[in-house]
Amino acid sequence: RQKDGTRGPFVGSVPAYGFQEPSCSGATCSLIESSRLAEGVSRFSRDTYTDSEQAVISASGPGSITVTRLDTEKSYDALRIGDQELSGNMTETLPLTLTLGEVPVQIKWNSDESVHSNGWSFELRQTSSMVTFEGPP
Repeated sequence: RQKDGTRGPFVGSVPAYGFQEPSCSGATCSLIESSRLAEGVSRFSRDTYTDSEQAVISASGPGSITVTRLDTEKSYDALRIGDQELSGNMTETLPLTLTLGEVPVQIKWNSDESVHSNGWSFELRQTSSMVTFEGPP
């Protein structure tokens, strides 16, 4: 800040300390659609799925995850966000927004070897992805 309390001109921005861009690991990652909607906002979805799918999407908080579609085989095929497991047809209760703390988060997807369904979709919003710097005038 300048002596009069105002900010100087914008200098630039860098990723915030501890920030982790979303990344996927596991055999099913190539089947999961992902897109960046805006700075710090990503969408992930898996349509009609098959047997024995496994993937882990890792990212950092703080932020939120909004599940916009979830239709899986109840109790056998699940999307686990942190310690919350989502399974079955949740059409009547969506969208569902979960708040993420300032810690790393894992979103785990698993399907078993039998019944399939229509899949899932969610948006991940990371609220502290960048730190901006202001300089002297």
